[in-house]
Amino acid sequence: MSKLLASNFSRLKKNKVFWVECICMVLFGLYLVGRKYLERLKYQEESVLDNGFFAYVLVIGFAMAAFGSLFLGTEYSDGTIRNKLIVGHTRMRIYLANLIVSLAAGGLMCLCFIIPAAALGILLLGMFETKMSTLLWILLGSFLLTAAFGSIFTLFGMLCSNKAGAAAGCLLLVLGLFIPAVVVNGRLDAPEYVTSYRMSESEGMEAYAEPNPKYLTGTAREVYQFVYDFLPTGQAMQYSFMTAINLWQMPLYSLLISVCTTGAGVFLFRKKNIK
Repeated sequence: MSKLLASNFSRLKKNKVFWVECICMVLFGLYLVGRKYLERLKYQEESVLDNGFFAYVLVIGFAMAAFGSLFLGTEYSDGTIRNKLIVGHTRMRIYLANLIVSLAAGGLMCLCFIIPAAALGILLLGMFETKMSTLLWILLGSFLLTAAFGSIFTLFGMLCSNKAGAAAGCLLLVLGLFIPAVVVNGRLDAPEYVTSYRMSESEGMEAYAEPNPKYLTGTAREVYQFVYDFLPTGQAMQYSFMTAINLWQMPLYSLLISVCTTGAGVFLFRKKNIK
């Protein structure tokens, strides 16, 4: 395993996609902080560092999809996996070594956003106003969510021999997962009452509040909330906008996704016919 990891991390250091994505994450973080500071100067409004600081969670899925599928797809196109099997490495070790380097790459991408954004943000905007315990839960959850994305895309990358097909499939998967997350979020955010208007003989047109038929209650709301918390993209939206209400549950869901996809990936990769 140590030789596999050394080989993978050596490839990672030379991987152009990884370095381009790291640079983009650095620039993204600095841009968001700089924009907040300019808005403060222009509109004389009190901009806080907290708002938007976790925006990297919204894009890490796409970054991991592109990196994971291309990085792992190269092993098939270059014949690296076949060579590893020939020299005696087991399929399980090959899979886990690729998973580890994918998770490490995702974590480093997150840090490329967090460290520069925090350093510049504290300098220009001041310290965070959110409770430190909440920030740490979100930070932990974002890294476990990144691990879940990495586990999903390792499964795709190791089972799909076509590098371009794997990349397209992974990107479409992330995009597709955002659709139910947005729909569920819309239902959960529906107000309990809506404003309607009626004619009154004494006052003319008057507004009144009536129950919103789309407002979720009881079991239905609990089911929607579970789906929103379980979906990786739903977690990404909640972490990014800092609207999560189940901060201790979502990391467990991410961990469960990672374990299940890794188990399925190892099982299927053992049965895959590698030409």
